[in-house]
Amino acid sequence: MSFDVRLRREAERDVEEAARWYERQREGLGQQFLDEVLRTL
Repeated sequence: MSFDVRLRREAERDVEEAARWYERQREGLGQQFLDEVLRTL
């Protein structure tokens, strides 16, 4: 079974901000974070 998941614009901004924060901690970590978010959703 699959579901369509839609994020509110505010949630999208939160995810983007978190990805930028992770990327500042270590190069590539932001992309890993985004990949996991997408995999989970």
